[in-house]
Amino acid sequence: EFSEINVPVPSTPPSVTGSDLFYFIIALTIFTSVTIGAIARLTKITLQVKTPDDGEEDGKVEPETQP
Repeated sequence: EFSEINVPVPSTPPSVTGSDLFYFIIALTIFTSVTIGAIARLTKITLQVKTPDDGEEDGKVEPETQP
């Protein structure tokens, strides 16, 4: 009985480790994508805040300078 019980036990850890690694990769992928998404949003917000101001200033200066 012990020999029969010991045989499945060694085969169980690899499958558990594989599933744990599988879920770990999924969690890591989700975490990475969320982090990149957050950084991208902050970058877009920063660019949107800075770009319109610079664009308006440049746009206003050019017409005034030409006439």
